Amino acid sequence: MEEFSNNPISFDDLPRFDLVELHPVQPSYWKIIRFNLVILVVLLLLAHVVVYFTADVIWVAAGLVLSAVLVAVLFIVYKRGLKKMGYAFRERDVIFRHGVITTTTTVIPYNRIQHVALHEGWLSRMLGLSKIQLYTAGTGTGDISIPGLEAGTAASLKQLLMGKIQQEL
Repeated sequence: MEEFSNNPISFDDLPRFDLVELHPVQPSYWKIIRFNLVILVVLLLLAHVVVYFTADVIWVAAGLVLSAVLVAVLFIVYKRGLKKMGYAFRERDVIFRHGVITTTTTVIPYNRIQHVALHEGWLSRMLGLSKIQLYTAGTGTGDISIPGLEAGTAASLKQLLMGKIQQEL
């Protein structure tokens, strides 16, 4: 019978995913974010028109100020978030980092990926962009969703991942 051992691992020997150079998403992805913010502004203005005819002027003014602050904060947060967003495909795993206030870095080994989806909205298609979504067991929404990829790159990455998945089977 083999003797059981459970020796500690040296932290110096662990792989350093934080040292990997990440690829940024395409700068044109900012156009999609701005478009979504414009939609939000239009909806807020429509809400203010309704409030204007049903409430006091003070509430309309307060709502406009709060809406302007909200849109400005969202603009800044999304702009900074876009600069921090990055991805890398290594020999054995995928790394994706995103976030502004809290940064999330997700590392998924290829042998855990079960499904890969490629998404293109109408505006993304016009800009030549795609989003790739990776699914692992037990999640319905996908574990990693990398937006703002050049469409050809996204298709190539999907083929790469599908090949890696087949190798693991």
